[in-house]
Amino acid sequence: MVQQHQEQTLKEWVDTFELLPADIEFLTHYLLERETPLSTEDVALALFQRYSQETVDQVYEQHRNISLYTPKASYTIGQDIMFPMLDYSLGRVTATRDGLNADQGNFQVIQVEFQEGYIRDFASRLGDHTLNTDPTGNTETATCHRKYAPEEIMGEDLTRLIMCLESQLLENEGFVRSSGHWFPRDLLFEVNPGHLNLAEAALDMANGEPLSTEQILAQLDFPADVNKKLQAFSLESALQEDKRFDEVGPQGQVLWFLHRMEPPETLNPPIRLRHDPITFPQLALTPELRSLAEDIEDEFGEQPEISQLDNQVRLVLPFHHRWSGTLPLSSRIARLFPNAAMSTRLQVTLEDGHSGDRVKGWVVLPDRFVWGLGSWYEKYEVPAGAYVNVSKAESPGKVTVTVQRRPPSKDWLRSVQVVHDKLRFAMTQSIVAMEYADEMIITTEHIAEIDQVIVVAEQQRIPLHVIVMDIFRQLVDLTPQGTVHASTLYHAVNILRRVPPGPIFAQLAERSCYHFVGDAYWRLDPSYYEAS
Repeated sequence: MVQQHQEQTLKEWVDTFELLPADIEFLTHYLLERETPLSTEDVALALFQRYSQETVDQVYEQHRNISLYTPKASYTIGQDIMFPMLDYSLGRVTATRDGLNADQGNFQVIQVEFQEGYIRDFASRLGDHTLNTDPTGNTETATCHRKYAPEEIMGEDLTRLIMCLESQLLENEGFVRSSGHWFPRDLLFEVNPGHLNLAEAALDMANGEPLSTEQILAQLDFPADVNKKLQAFSLESALQEDKRFDEVGPQGQVLWFLHRMEPPETLNPPIRLRHDPITFPQLALTPELRSLAEDIEDEFGEQPEISQLDNQVRLVLPFHHRWSGTLPLSSRIARLFPNAAMSTRLQVTLEDGHSGDRVKGWVVLPDRFVWGLGSWYEKYEVPAGAYVNVSKAESPGKVTVTVQRRPPSKDWLRSVQVVHDKLRFAMTQSIVAMEYADEMIITTEHIAEIDQVIVVAEQQRIPLHVIVMDIFRQLVDLTPQGTVHASTLYHAVNILRRVPPGPIFAQLAERSCYHFVGDAYWRLDPSYYEAS
Protein backbone atom coordinates (compact mmCIF):
# COMPACT_ATOMS: atom_id res chain seq x y z
CA MET A 1 0.00 0.00 0.00
CA VAL A 2 1.31 3.42 -0.94
CA GLN A 3 0.44 5.11 2.34
CA GLN A 4 2.00 2.31 4.39
CA HIS A 5 5.10 2.58 2.22
CA GLN A 6 5.28 6.31 2.94
CA GLU A 7 4.93 5.72 6.67
CA GLN A 8 7.54 2.97 6.66
CA THR A 9 9.95 5.19 4.74
CA LEU A 10 9.52 7.96 7.31
CA LYS A 11 10.08 5.57 10.22
CA GLU A 12 13.23 4.21 8.60
CA TRP A 13 14.45 7.79 8.23
CA VAL A 14 14.02 8.31 11.97
CA ASP A 15 15.78 5.03 12.78
CA THR A 16 18.86 5.98 10.75
CA PHE A 17 18.72 9.75 11.19
CA GLU A 18 21.88 11.67 10.33
CA LEU A 19 22.15 15.45 10.15
CA LEU A 20 23.24 16.02 6.55
CA PRO A 21 24.55 19.24 4.94
CA ALA A 22 21.16 19.69 3.25
CA ASP A 23 19.47 19.52 6.66
CA ILE A 24 21.84 22.11 8.08
CA GLU A 25 21.19 24.43 5.13
CA PHE A 26 17.44 23.96 5.55
CA LEU A 27 17.55 24.68 9.31
CA THR A 28 19.69 27.76 8.81
CA HIS A 29 17.18 29.26 6.36
CA TYR A 30 14.23 28.05 8.44
CA LEU A 31 15.51 29.78 11.60
CA LEU A 32 16.59 32.88 9.69
CA GLU A 33 13.09 33.33 8.26
CA ARG A 34 11.56 33.19 11.73
CA GLU A 35 14.30 35.20 13.50
CA THR A 36 13.41 33.17 16.58
CA PRO A 37 15.37 30.37 18.28
CA LEU A 38 13.46 27.08 18.41
CA SER A 39 13.44 24.16 20.83
CA THR A 40 14.91 20.81 19.83
CA GLU A 41 11.39 19.43 19.46
CA ASP A 42 10.36 22.25 17.10
CA VAL A 43 13.52 21.76 15.03
CA ALA A 44 12.88 18.01 14.88
CA LEU A 45 9.30 18.59 13.74
CA ALA A 46 10.45 20.99 11.05
CA LEU A 47 12.93 18.43 9.72
CA PHE A 48 10.32 15.68 9.90
CA GLN A 49 7.75 17.71 7.98
CA ARG A 50 10.32 18.58 5.34
CA TYR A 51 11.31 14.96 4.87
CA SER A 52 7.67 13.92 4.98
CA GLN A 53 6.88 16.30 2.13
CA GLU A 54 9.87 15.12 0.12
CA THR A 55 8.81 11.50 0.59
CA VAL A 56 5.24 12.24 -0.41
CA ASP A 57 6.40 14.21 -3.45
CA GLN A 58 8.53 11.28 -4.55
CA VAL A 59 5.61 8.89 -4.20
CA TYR A 60 3.37 11.26 -6.12
CA GLU A 61 5.94 11.61 -8.89
CA GLN A 62 6.19 7.83 -9.20
CA HIS A 63 2.41 7.49 -9.50
CA ARG A 64 1.36 10.72 -11.17
CA ASN A 65 0.14 8.92 -14.33
CA ILE A 66 -1.97 6.45 -12.36
CA SER A 67 -5.70 7.16 -12.13
CA LEU A 68 -7.50 7.41 -8.82
CA TYR A 69 -10.47 5.08 -8.71
CA THR A 70 -13.92 6.66 -9.00
CA PRO A 71 -17.06 4.63 -9.87
CA LYS A 72 -18.07 6.95 -12.73
CA ALA A 73 -14.86 6.41 -14.75
CA SER A 74 -14.30 3.82 -17.45
CA TYR A 75 -11.34 1.41 -17.22
CA THR A 76 -9.66 -1.01 -19.61
CA ILE A 77 -7.93 -4.31 -19.09
CA GLY A 78 -4.29 -3.81 -18.11
CA GLN A 79 -4.89 -0.34 -16.66
CA ASP A 80 -3.33 0.49 -13.25
CA ILE A 81 -5.58 2.17 -10.68
CA MET A 82 -4.95 3.60 -7.20
CA PHE A 83 -7.70 3.20 -4.57
CA PRO A 84 -7.73 6.06 -2.00
CA MET A 85 -10.42 4.39 0.13
CA LEU A 86 -8.13 1.31 0.47
CA ASP A 87 -5.16 3.22 1.85
CA TYR A 88 -3.99 4.11 -1.68
CA SER A 89 -3.43 0.50 -2.69
CA LEU A 90 -2.36 -0.17 -6.30
CA GLY A 91 -4.20 -2.65 -8.54
CA ARG A 92 -4.44 -3.66 -12.21
CA VAL A 93 -7.63 -4.33 -14.18
CA THR A 94 -7.62 -7.97 -15.30
CA ALA A 95 -11.20 -8.37 -16.65
CA THR A 96 -14.42 -6.45 -17.31
CA ARG A 97 -18.09 -7.43 -17.59
CA ASP A 98 -21.50 -5.78 -17.70
CA GLY A 99 -23.18 -5.08 -14.38
CA LEU A 100 -26.60 -6.58 -13.55
CA ASN A 101 -28.58 -4.37 -11.17
CA ALA A 102 -31.98 -2.89 -12.08
CA ASP A 103 -31.63 -0.07 -9.52
CA GLN A 104 -28.29 1.11 -10.86
CA GLY A 105 -28.99 1.02 -14.58
CA ASN A 106 -26.25 0.23 -17.04
CA PHE A 107 -22.72 0.01 -15.54
CA GLN A 108 -19.63 -2.12 -15.81
CA VAL A 109 -17.83 -4.35 -13.30
CA ILE A 110 -14.04 -4.43 -13.36
CA GLN A 111 -11.94 -7.19 -11.80
CA VAL A 112 -8.82 -5.81 -10.12
CA GLU A 113 -5.77 -7.75 -8.93
CA PHE A 114 -3.82 -5.89 -6.23
CA GLN A 115 -0.07 -5.89 -5.70
CA GLU A 116 -0.62 -7.86 -2.50
CA GLY A 117 -2.12 -10.72 -4.56
CA TYR A 118 -5.83 -10.57 -3.79
CA ILE A 119 -8.62 -9.92 -6.37
CA ARG A 120 -11.71 -7.75 -5.92
CA ASP A 121 -14.56 -6.49 -8.11
CA PHE A 122 -15.47 -2.79 -8.45
CA ALA A 123 -18.18 -0.84 -10.27
CA SER A 124 -17.32 1.48 -13.18
CA ARG A 125 -19.36 3.73 -15.47
CA LEU A 126 -21.59 4.33 -12.45
CA GLY A 127 -22.85 7.93 -12.35
CA ASP A 128 -24.43 8.15 -8.90
CA HIS A 129 -22.03 7.25 -6.07
CA THR A 130 -20.43 9.10 -3.14
CA LEU A 131 -16.93 7.97 -4.15
CA ASN A 132 -17.29 10.06 -7.31
CA THR A 133 -16.97 13.22 -5.19
CA ASP A 134 -14.87 11.77 -2.33
CA PRO A 135 -12.51 9.01 -3.48
CA THR A 136 -11.24 8.41 0.08
CA GLY A 137 -14.60 7.24 1.33
CA ASN A 138 -14.64 9.68 4.27
CA THR A 139 -15.70 13.26 4.90
CA GLU A 140 -12.22 14.72 4.53
CA THR A 141 -10.81 15.15 1.05
CA ALA A 142 -7.35 13.61 0.71
CA THR A 143 -4.95 12.72 -2.07
CA CYS A 144 -2.14 10.22 -2.36
CA HIS A 145 0.35 13.02 -1.90
CA ARG A 146 -0.87 14.44 1.41
CA LYS A 147 1.56 15.66 4.05
CA TYR A 148 1.52 13.82 7.38
CA ALA A 149 1.28 15.51 10.76
CA PRO A 150 4.00 14.12 13.10
CA GLU A 151 1.55 12.93 15.75
CA GLU A 152 -0.16 10.69 13.16
CA ILE A 153 2.65 8.22 12.70
CA MET A 154 5.59 9.22 14.91
CA GLY A 155 4.67 8.19 18.46
CA GLU A 156 7.81 7.19 20.35
CA ASP A 157 9.83 7.75 17.19
CA LEU A 158 9.52 11.49 17.74
CA THR A 159 11.26 11.19 21.11
CA ARG A 160 14.09 9.19 19.55
CA LEU A 161 14.44 11.74 16.75
CA ILE A 162 14.66 14.58 19.28
CA MET A 163 17.38 12.81 21.28
CA CYS A 164 19.38 11.92 18.19
CA LEU A 165 19.04 15.41 16.70
CA GLU A 166 20.12 17.11 19.93
CA SER A 167 23.30 15.05 20.22
CA GLN A 168 24.23 15.82 16.61
CA LEU A 169 23.46 19.53 16.91
CA LEU A 170 25.69 19.69 19.99
CA GLU A 171 28.56 18.42 17.88
CA ASN A 172 27.90 21.01 15.16
CA GLU A 173 29.71 24.28 15.82
CA GLY A 174 27.40 26.10 13.44
CA PHE A 175 24.53 26.04 15.94
CA VAL A 176 24.28 27.45 19.44
CA ARG A 177 22.05 26.09 22.19
CA SER A 178 20.73 28.14 25.09
CA SER A 179 17.89 27.22 27.44
CA GLY A 180 17.08 24.25 25.23
CA HIS A 181 16.70 26.38 22.07
CA TRP A 182 18.83 26.58 18.91
CA PHE A 183 19.97 29.23 16.46
CA PRO A 184 22.76 29.49 13.85
CA ARG A 185 25.88 30.94 15.42
CA ASP A 186 26.61 33.21 12.46
CA LEU A 187 23.16 34.82 12.72
CA LEU A 188 23.36 35.78 16.39
CA PHE A 189 23.13 39.43 17.37
CA GLU A 190 26.57 40.73 18.40
CA VAL A 191 27.10 40.95 22.15
CA ASN A 192 30.35 42.82 22.73
CA PRO A 193 32.61 42.97 25.84
CA GLY A 194 30.97 46.24 26.87
CA HIS A 195 27.58 44.53 27.04
CA LEU A 196 29.04 41.75 29.18
CA ASN A 197 30.68 44.22 31.54
CA LEU A 198 27.34 45.96 32.00
CA ALA A 199 25.73 42.59 32.71
CA GLU A 200 28.34 41.92 35.39
CA ALA A 201 27.70 45.33 36.94
CA ALA A 202 23.95 44.67 36.98
CA LEU A 203 24.45 41.40 38.85
CA ASP A 204 26.88 43.09 41.23
CA MET A 205 24.16 45.55 42.21
CA ALA A 206 21.49 42.87 42.64
CA ASN A 207 22.45 42.19 46.29
CA GLY A 208 23.04 38.50 45.77
CA GLU A 209 19.81 37.92 43.86
CA PRO A 210 19.97 36.22 40.45
CA LEU A 211 18.60 38.14 37.47
CA SER A 212 16.68 36.90 34.45
CA THR A 213 17.94 37.47 30.92
CA GLU A 214 15.18 40.04 30.41
CA GLN A 215 16.19 41.96 33.54
CA ILE A 216 19.79 42.18 32.32
CA LEU A 217 18.68 42.97 28.78
CA ALA A 218 16.70 45.96 30.02
CA GLN A 219 19.95 47.56 31.22
CA LEU A 220 21.79 47.11 27.91
CA ASP A 221 21.63 49.45 24.96
CA PHE A 222 20.50 47.04 22.24
CA PRO A 223 18.90 48.39 19.03
CA ALA A 224 15.12 48.44 19.24
CA ASP A 225 14.69 47.01 15.72
CA VAL A 226 16.27 43.65 16.61
CA ASN A 227 13.88 40.82 17.45
CA LYS A 228 13.54 40.68 21.26
CA LYS A 229 13.69 36.90 21.40
CA LEU A 230 16.83 36.91 19.27
CA GLN A 231 18.36 39.59 21.53
CA ALA A 232 17.66 37.47 24.62
CA PHE A 233 19.01 34.32 22.99
CA SER A 234 22.17 36.08 21.80
CA LEU A 235 22.76 37.50 25.27
CA GLU A 236 22.19 34.11 26.91
CA SER A 237 24.64 32.49 24.50
CA ALA A 238 27.29 35.10 25.30
CA LEU A 239 26.72 34.82 29.06
CA GLN A 240 26.99 31.05 29.11
CA GLU A 241 30.30 31.19 27.23
CA ASP A 242 31.73 33.76 29.66
CA LYS A 243 33.22 32.18 32.82
CA ARG A 244 32.10 35.13 34.93
CA PHE A 245 28.46 34.05 34.72
CA ASP A 246 26.54 30.98 35.83
CA GLU A 247 22.99 30.03 34.91
CA VAL A 248 21.32 29.05 38.20
CA GLY A 249 17.62 28.91 37.31
CA PRO A 250 15.35 25.86 37.59
CA GLN A 251 14.02 24.14 34.49
CA GLY A 252 11.84 26.53 32.53
CA GLN A 253 13.39 29.65 34.10
CA VAL A 254 16.71 31.26 33.09
CA LEU A 255 18.46 33.10 35.94
CA TRP A 256 22.01 34.43 36.02
CA PHE A 257 24.50 34.78 38.86
CA LEU A 258 28.14 35.80 39.15
CA HIS A 259 30.46 32.85 39.54
CA ARG A 260 32.68 34.71 42.01
CA MET A 261 29.72 35.42 44.30
CA GLU A 262 28.72 31.78 44.69
CA PRO A 263 29.63 30.10 48.00
CA PRO A 264 33.00 28.32 47.73
CA GLU A 265 31.42 25.12 49.07
CA THR A 266 29.16 24.90 46.03
CA LEU A 267 32.11 25.16 43.65
CA ASN A 268 34.47 22.87 45.58
CA PRO A 269 32.57 20.44 47.83
CA PRO A 270 33.76 20.11 51.45
CA ILE A 271 36.22 17.28 51.93
CA ARG A 272 33.65 15.36 53.99
CA LEU A 273 31.39 15.11 50.92
CA ARG A 274 33.93 14.08 48.30
CA HIS A 275 32.78 10.76 46.93
CA ASP A 276 35.18 8.44 45.15
CA PRO A 277 33.16 5.48 43.76
CA ILE A 278 34.16 2.01 44.91
CA THR A 279 33.22 -1.11 42.96
CA PHE A 280 31.97 -4.08 44.95
CA PRO A 281 30.18 -7.36 44.20
CA GLN A 282 26.48 -6.52 44.28
CA LEU A 283 25.55 -10.16 44.71
CA ALA A 284 27.50 -10.28 47.97
CA LEU A 285 24.77 -8.30 49.74
CA THR A 286 22.08 -10.30 51.46
CA PRO A 287 18.46 -9.22 50.90
CA GLU A 288 18.50 -7.75 54.44
CA LEU A 289 21.61 -5.67 53.74
CA ARG A 290 20.27 -4.56 50.38
CA SER A 291 17.00 -3.46 52.00
CA LEU A 292 18.89 -1.59 54.74
CA ALA A 293 21.03 0.18 52.12
CA GLU A 294 17.86 1.41 50.42
CA ASP A 295 16.41 2.57 53.75
CA ILE A 296 19.50 4.69 54.41
CA GLU A 297 18.93 6.48 51.06
CA ASP A 298 22.52 7.53 50.54
CA GLU A 299 22.52 9.89 47.56
CA PHE A 300 25.29 7.85 45.90
CA GLY A 301 23.87 4.47 46.87
CA GLU A 302 20.79 2.39 46.28
CA GLN A 303 17.60 4.43 46.04
CA PRO A 304 14.17 3.06 46.94
CA GLU A 305 11.46 2.94 44.29
CA ILE A 306 9.20 5.98 44.52
CA SER A 307 5.55 5.21 43.88
CA GLN A 308 4.21 8.66 44.68
CA LEU A 309 5.47 12.17 45.25
CA ASP A 310 5.73 13.08 48.94
CA ASN A 311 5.50 16.73 49.91
CA GLN A 312 7.49 16.00 53.06
CA VAL A 313 10.49 13.73 53.62
CA ARG A 314 11.96 12.71 56.97
CA LEU A 315 15.62 11.77 56.94
CA VAL A 316 18.33 10.85 59.42
CA LEU A 317 20.98 13.57 59.15
CA PRO A 318 24.36 11.92 58.38
CA PHE A 319 27.52 13.12 60.12
CA HIS A 320 29.17 14.25 56.88
CA HIS A 321 26.20 16.43 55.96
CA ARG A 322 25.66 17.79 59.47
CA TRP A 323 29.16 19.23 59.61
CA SER A 324 29.13 20.43 56.01
CA GLY A 325 25.92 22.42 56.52
CA THR A 326 24.21 20.39 53.80
CA LEU A 327 21.38 17.98 53.02
CA PRO A 328 21.79 14.84 50.90
CA LEU A 329 20.09 15.09 47.52
CA SER A 330 18.62 11.58 47.55
CA SER A 331 15.93 10.68 45.03
CA ARG A 332 13.06 11.51 47.42
CA ILE A 333 14.56 14.80 48.61
CA ALA A 334 15.52 15.82 45.07
CA ARG A 335 11.82 15.80 44.15
CA LEU A 336 11.17 18.55 46.69
CA PHE A 337 13.60 20.88 44.93
CA PRO A 338 13.45 22.33 41.41
CA ASN A 339 15.44 20.56 38.73
CA ALA A 340 17.28 22.05 35.79
CA ALA A 341 17.81 21.42 32.10
CA MET A 342 21.27 23.01 31.85
CA SER A 343 22.31 24.38 35.27
CA THR A 344 24.57 22.45 37.62
CA ARG A 345 23.87 24.71 40.60
CA LEU A 346 20.48 26.22 41.48
CA GLN A 347 19.76 28.92 44.03
CA VAL A 348 16.82 28.08 46.31
CA THR A 349 15.19 29.45 49.46
CA LEU A 350 15.50 27.45 52.69
CA GLU A 351 12.88 28.36 55.27
CA ASP A 352 13.19 27.68 59.00
CA GLY A 353 9.89 25.98 59.80
CA HIS A 354 10.15 26.99 63.46
CA SER A 355 10.89 30.71 63.14
CA GLY A 356 9.96 31.49 59.53
CA ASP A 357 13.45 32.87 58.84
CA ARG A 358 14.76 32.32 55.33
CA VAL A 359 18.25 31.88 53.91
CA LYS A 360 19.58 31.38 50.39
CA GLY A 361 20.59 27.83 49.69
CA TRP A 362 22.13 26.08 46.72
CA VAL A 363 21.27 22.79 45.05
CA VAL A 364 24.54 21.34 43.75
CA LEU A 365 23.40 18.72 41.25
CA PRO A 366 26.73 17.06 40.24
CA ASP A 367 27.71 16.41 43.86
CA ARG A 368 24.14 15.72 45.03
CA PHE A 369 23.76 17.98 48.01
CA VAL A 370 21.91 21.10 49.15
CA TRP A 371 24.12 23.71 50.81
CA GLY A 372 23.13 26.52 53.18
CA LEU A 373 22.00 24.95 56.49
CA GLY A 374 25.17 25.34 58.55
CA SER A 375 23.89 28.26 60.65
CA TRP A 376 20.51 26.54 61.07
CA TYR A 377 22.17 23.40 62.46
CA GLU A 378 24.17 25.53 64.88
CA LYS A 379 21.12 27.55 65.93
CA TYR A 380 19.18 24.46 67.05
CA GLU A 381 22.24 22.39 68.06
CA VAL A 382 21.24 19.63 65.67
CA PRO A 383 23.38 16.50 66.18
CA ALA A 384 24.34 14.07 63.44
CA GLY A 385 21.72 11.34 63.56
CA ALA A 386 18.81 13.68 64.30
CA TYR A 387 15.57 13.40 62.35
CA VAL A 388 15.15 16.32 59.95
CA ASN A 389 11.94 17.07 58.05
CA VAL A 390 12.14 18.68 54.61
CA SER A 391 8.84 19.96 53.20
CA LYS A 392 7.97 21.40 49.82
CA ALA A 393 6.58 24.93 50.15
CA GLU A 394 3.86 26.43 47.98
CA SER A 395 6.29 28.88 46.38
CA PRO A 396 8.48 27.36 43.63
CA GLY A 397 12.13 27.04 44.60
CA LYS A 398 11.46 27.07 48.35
CA VAL A 399 11.53 24.30 50.96
CA THR A 400 10.86 24.29 54.71
CA VAL A 401 13.18 22.53 57.15
CA THR A 402 12.31 21.46 60.72
CA VAL A 403 13.46 19.09 63.45
CA GLN A 404 11.27 17.04 65.79
CA ARG A 405 11.60 18.90 69.08
CA ARG A 406 11.23 17.33 72.52
CA PRO A 407 12.05 18.37 76.12
CA PRO A 408 15.84 18.45 76.67
CA SER A 409 17.37 15.37 78.28
CA LYS A 410 20.88 14.22 79.08
CA ASP A 411 21.52 11.02 77.12
CA TRP A 412 24.46 8.65 76.72
CA LEU A 413 25.44 8.94 73.07
CA ARG A 414 28.21 7.81 70.75
CA SER A 415 30.81 10.51 70.25
CA VAL A 416 33.98 10.81 68.21
CA GLN A 417 37.19 12.69 68.87
CA VAL A 418 40.82 12.64 67.71
CA VAL A 419 43.49 10.96 69.82
CA HIS A 420 47.05 10.72 68.51
CA ASP A 421 45.86 11.63 65.02
CA LYS A 422 43.31 8.80 64.99
CA LEU A 423 39.52 8.74 65.31
CA ARG A 424 38.39 7.39 68.65
CA PHE A 425 34.79 6.54 69.52
CA ALA A 426 33.33 6.62 73.00
CA MET A 427 30.05 6.96 74.91
CA THR A 428 29.54 10.42 76.44
CA GLN A 429 26.64 12.31 77.96
CA SER A 430 25.07 15.09 75.90
CA ILE A 431 21.94 17.20 76.21
CA VAL A 432 19.59 16.68 73.28
CA ALA A 433 16.28 18.49 72.67
CA MET A 434 15.10 16.67 69.55
CA GLU A 435 14.27 13.20 68.27
CA TYR A 436 17.11 11.14 66.83
CA ALA A 437 17.85 7.65 65.49
CA ASP A 438 19.53 5.61 68.24
CA GLU A 439 21.72 3.63 65.87
CA MET A 440 22.94 6.63 63.88
CA ILE A 441 23.58 9.47 66.29
CA ILE A 442 27.25 10.49 66.68
CA THR A 443 28.27 13.71 68.42
CA THR A 444 31.56 15.59 68.39
CA GLU A 445 33.25 18.79 69.53
CA HIS A 446 36.38 18.20 67.47
CA ILE A 447 35.35 18.77 63.87
CA ALA A 448 38.49 20.73 62.90
CA GLU A 449 40.75 17.91 64.16
CA ILE A 450 38.57 15.33 62.41
CA ASP A 451 38.96 17.21 59.13
CA GLN A 452 42.72 16.95 59.46
CA VAL A 453 42.47 13.18 59.98
CA ILE A 454 40.30 12.97 56.83
CA VAL A 455 42.96 14.81 54.82
CA VAL A 456 45.70 12.49 56.04
CA ALA A 457 43.62 9.37 55.37
CA GLU A 458 42.91 10.59 51.85
CA GLN A 459 46.60 11.24 51.22
CA GLN A 460 47.60 7.84 52.57
CA ARG A 461 44.85 6.12 50.54
CA ILE A 462 43.95 3.82 53.41
CA PRO A 463 42.01 0.82 52.03
CA LEU A 464 38.33 0.63 52.89
CA HIS A 465 38.61 -2.77 54.58
CA VAL A 466 41.21 -1.33 56.99
CA ILE A 467 38.95 1.61 57.85
CA VAL A 468 35.94 -0.68 58.37
CA MET A 469 37.86 -3.08 60.62
CA ASP A 470 39.37 -0.30 62.77
CA ILE A 471 36.01 1.43 63.30
CA PHE A 472 34.13 -1.86 63.82
CA ARG A 473 36.53 -2.85 66.61
CA GLN A 474 35.96 0.45 68.37
CA LEU A 475 32.18 0.33 68.04
CA VAL A 476 32.10 -3.20 69.46
CA ASP A 477 33.48 -1.85 72.73
CA LEU A 478 30.60 0.62 73.09
CA THR A 479 27.89 -2.03 73.58
CA PRO A 480 27.53 -4.65 76.34
CA GLN A 481 26.53 -7.23 73.73
CA GLY A 482 29.69 -6.66 71.69
CA THR A 483 27.67 -6.09 68.50
CA VAL A 484 27.50 -3.32 65.90
CA HIS A 485 24.46 -2.29 63.91
CA ALA A 486 25.18 -2.05 60.17
CA SER A 487 23.68 1.46 60.04
CA THR A 488 25.95 2.59 62.88
CA LEU A 489 28.95 1.26 60.98
CA TYR A 490 27.88 3.12 57.83
CA HIS A 491 27.55 6.46 59.65
CA ALA A 492 30.83 5.99 61.52
CA VAL A 493 32.86 4.99 58.44
CA ASN A 494 31.54 8.05 56.59
CA ILE A 495 33.16 10.31 59.15
CA LEU A 496 36.53 9.28 57.72
CA ARG A 497 35.68 8.36 54.14
CA ARG A 498 32.63 9.18 52.01
CA VAL A 499 31.24 5.79 51.01
CA PRO A 500 27.65 4.67 50.29
CA PRO A 501 26.32 1.65 52.23
CA GLY A 502 26.94 -0.95 49.49
CA PRO A 503 30.76 -1.23 49.69
CA ILE A 504 30.67 -1.12 53.51
CA PHE A 505 27.99 -3.79 53.79
CA ALA A 506 29.87 -5.93 51.27
CA GLN A 507 32.77 -6.01 53.75
CA LEU A 508 30.44 -7.46 56.38
CA ALA A 509 29.01 -10.04 54.00
CA GLU A 510 32.27 -11.17 52.37
CA ARG A 511 34.81 -11.25 55.19
CA SER A 512 34.73 -14.21 57.53
CA CYS A 513 35.72 -12.11 60.53
CA TYR A 514 32.22 -10.58 60.69
CA HIS A 515 29.29 -12.67 61.91
CA PHE A 516 25.62 -11.78 61.50
CA VAL A 517 23.60 -12.15 64.72
CA GLY A 518 20.19 -10.86 63.54
CA ASP A 519 18.27 -7.58 63.21
CA ALA A 520 21.11 -5.93 61.23
CA TYR A 521 23.59 -6.52 64.10
CA TRP A 522 27.03 -7.98 63.56
CA ARG A 523 29.84 -9.12 65.83
CA LEU A 524 33.55 -9.69 65.36
CA ASP A 525 35.12 -13.13 65.42
CA PRO A 526 36.79 -13.52 68.86
CA SER A 527 40.20 -14.24 67.35
CA TYR A 528 40.21 -10.91 65.52
CA TYR A 529 38.86 -9.06 68.54
CA GLU A 530 41.50 -10.49 70.87
CA ALA A 531 44.25 -9.65 68.38
CA SER A 532 43.40 -5.96 68.64
